Amino acid sequence: MKAIHGYWFPDSDQHFEAHLRRSGGEYQKDRRDLALRHVRNFGLAVDVGGHVGLWSRDLSRRFDRVVAFEPIAELRACFERNVDMTGVTLHACALGARPGSVRIGNPSPDNSGGFTHEAEQGEEVPVRTLDSFALDGCDFIKLDIQGMEREALEGARETIARFGPTLCVEQRKGETAALDFARRELGYRTRARRGKEHILRPRRRLWAFLGGGRRPAPSPAGS
Repeated sequence: MKAIHGYWFPDSDQHFEAHLRRSGGEYQKDRRDLALRHVRNFGLAVDVGGHVGLWSRDLSRRFDRVVAFEPIAELRACFERNVDMTGVTLHACALGARPGSVRIGNPSPDNSGGFTHEAEQGEEVPVRTLDSFALDGCDFIKLDIQGMEREALEGARETIARFGPTLCVEQRKGETAALDFARRELGYRTRARRGKEHILRPRRRLWAFLGGGRRPAPSPAGS
């Protein structure tokens, strides 16, 4: 484990080291700020693909609670050193459409964000659905899990229908499966985009059955 611009990473990582040195220690702050401008309440955030806590560190300062998911042990070890765990829960599993397991590996060890279910070799990790955690609230979900975003959304259908959170979904170039599912099956629409991150909100008419028909009050400017 090594420290880079105030974050801990696996020793083998070079990708994020170069990025953070170029950016002065910030990672995707512009994308995060854009996404959070579309959040109405700041009670609970879900970080799917927690990695080493690059998003969760900031989310934990803006939300009352954060629930994060990271199936890779060496990344969880870094996460727990990077993030003040007060109000933060980190689960050692992947999220998918149904419970089970999946083999995850990293074909590019110099990029600690490269773990994927598409690798030829890897370790078997448990998979759960977000719905199985029966969250008592959900205001924001960030998904960055290397092509499994659509499956994670399918397994979060009940949570999303109940709470209508803002979604920030990464889609790799040429991929649309998660966005198509969110639009067609969950009733969401894209409100903004920055790079590979797409920010989605429920369509207005869904508020008739989300949250008892009452739309949450907008957050004060600058909150």
